Amino acid sequence: MAWDTARHHELLRPSTHRRISTSGVLPTGPETNGGGTMTIEVLYPDCAGLEVPKKTVVACVLHVLSSGASSKQTRTFGTTLDELERLRDWLRAEDCTHVGMEATGVYWKPVHNVLESHCTVVVGNAEHMRGLRGRKTDVKDAEWIAQLLQHGLLSPSFVPPFR
Repeated sequence: MAWDTARHHELLRPSTHRRISTSGVLPTGPETNGGGTMTIEVLYPDCAGLEVPKKTVVACVLHVLSSGASSKQTRTFGTTLDELERLRDWLRAEDCTHVGMEATGVYWKPVHNVLESHCTVVVGNAEHMRGLRGRKTDVKDAEWIAQLLQHGLLSPSFVPPFR
């Protein structure tokens, strides 16, 4: 599936744009500066990636500060309404503006319903993300989703509006 940048930017509200240097976080490409480091634009400096297996939600929040320094926090929540509200409250406390998750099965739906009024929720195309894998655990999956979202590389799936 080809990446359509114009479509992606129509679907997401852009946040503050920053450039950071990253080494080995994302695959290198033509923008590599020769030393194995590549400059990637940060579209969403305060975002989260969620891995949603059946009984838990693993959340990884990434922050990029104006100095270029970054921070990462990971927490695991249950899937009851009380736990999903705890997740929402934590994301609020972290000033998280965008949340990404993979659309697999139906487990993402309650999470989406709880978070959609708080922030921009991007339900990533699972087929697109499969081609970008290289992870082994739920924690690594959540971090990878957050990194893809942070750099505008998460291909969103269509989620029909609630009626």
